[in-house]
Amino acid sequence: MNEQKTITNNQSVLNQIKKIDLVVNQQGMNSKSLRLVKSEIISLSEYLGVDKELSPLFAIVLVAEINEQAPDILQISKRIGMEVIDFLPNLDKLELLLQKGLLRKKKSRRRFADESLKNKVYQVNEEVMYNIVRNLPLPKLEVSDSFGSIEILQQINDWLNQASDDELNSFELKTDVSKLLEENKKHFVANHIWTMDFSIEYKIVFSHIIWKSLTGCKSVDLDYPCDAVSSNTASRLRMIQEIALGEDPLTKGDWIATKEGKFSSELEATLTEKAIQLLEEENIQIKEQKFNRFETIKPDSIIDKSLFFNENEQEQWSRIHSLLDEENFKLIHDRMSQKGMRTGFTILFHGAPGTGKTESVLQLAKLTGREIMKIDVAMTKSMWFGESEKIMKRIFNNYEQLRQKSSITPILFFNEADAILGKRKVNSDSNVAQTENAIQNILLEALENFKGIFIATTNLIQNLDTAFDRRFIYKMCFMPPSIETGAQIWKQNLPFLTEENCMNLAESFQFSGGQIDNVVRKCEIEHILSGRQANAQEVFAFCEREELLKNNGSRIGF
Repeated sequence: MNEQKTITNNQSVLNQIKKIDLVVNQQGMNSKSLRLVKSEIISLSEYLGVDKELSPLFAIVLVAEINEQAPDILQISKRIGMEVIDFLPNLDKLELLLQKGLLRKKKSRRRFADESLKNKVYQVNEEVMYNIVRNLPLPKLEVSDSFGSIEILQQINDWLNQASDDELNSFELKTDVSKLLEENKKHFVANHIWTMDFSIEYKIVFSHIIWKSLTGCKSVDLDYPCDAVSSNTASRLRMIQEIALGEDPLTKGDWIATKEGKFSSELEATLTEKAIQLLEEENIQIKEQKFNRFETIKPDSIIDKSLFFNENEQEQWSRIHSLLDEENFKLIHDRMSQKGMRTGFTILFHGAPGTGKTESVLQLAKLTGREIMKIDVAMTKSMWFGESEKIMKRIFNNYEQLRQKSSITPILFFNEADAILGKRKVNSDSNVAQTENAIQNILLEALENFKGIFIATTNLIQNLDTAFDRRFIYKMCFMPPSIETGAQIWKQNLPFLTEENCMNLAESFQFSGGQIDNVVRKCEIEHILSGRQANAQEVFAFCEREELLKNNGSRIGF
């Protein structure tokens, strides 16, 4: 750990750096120029806690970043009066500054920065920059020497993410990981991975599987790390095929167990008992899987509300409620399982906006004591091509893990699923259409083999793709309330109204439950502001304002 030190003479840290940069920039970095700023170099080296040959390079990077932008190798070379070829021996010095946490390296965002030596820029650590500008002591920095195997595994995973984002190429990834493991052989797990008799590609994949297992993943998608460590598609496919056939060193060595993913395009891996015992040698424990990556709603957090249905809807609701009653649910599940039938229950609530579809799902969960994993379908839409498919797969993987963990089967709830249940696009080459079709295909495959309770709501049943039609066992249509049902809703929400008032409102305004709720809220707001209860005439006026178009025009649905 670096000691906190300050400049001991009258010059500020920043002035020391400015003077070093000025001399080196004008006269080049040579023994003669460095002698002119010897005292500044010594002071800065003491402040940074580094050797004297490193501090001039640090000063050059900091000034270049402040004056222009984070520099790459070419710009650093020019600033100290060297050709790039002559500067290359100094790369080890930059690496030392990186290891000590004083600098950070990232991919350049400039155009045409494609060559491997020029596509990385060097930035001063934000905390270090902040303290230097304010002439404060150097902040405590975590350096690689203080890492244990957990920190090493995290660093490898961070580099893997950078490679996936094209901030590192596969060669740089493998070189950096090899160096990190070799330099940290004193740590049991890191040393064991380094000395394993297989390629660095498989060592990186194994490190990734361990890290994801430590962070709670029960099984790890192998396509991601294999893609990052491979220089081209052919080598990635070869690696995946080796693992799928059990011909890879990780499977042969009994370090991982593999299985086909929940979707045919995936291959997943889990750590074996042998791998878990390896981690325990360094007191590293695999933590329990977390299930909160998507929103879940506990049944006791749902506010109890009365539901009103038209006569024909009440029968369907009662049947679904009876099905999800835990005693009945277990009985039906076991009987269907014995007969070799699918045990998952899929339900579609469809109808006009505001007719109570979403609230009905919530009340079902509360009445039957079930947790809800709620998905607003808009969240599966990603601006990045390919991400939406990954999110959809992750949703069903996470639900399955939640289901296995739960004593009572939870509900997977797709709210407002119109966009994902609509007719698939044919003969379209657009990326958007291909992505939407891919998402729907994943959903169709997931529902075909689904275990648990799946409920979706949609306003546009007429757009439902025929392939989804047969995937839903129960389909309940929610209609606007009849006059009799509407009167009951008015009376329940505004008990100060007479039966005649409620019947008049229901006959005059064919509102959905959502529209009635809007009027009730206005009445409550009026009560708060004026201190008095709204009367029937005022409620009628609120209803007229709620109705956007007259009866002779078309109504607007949202």
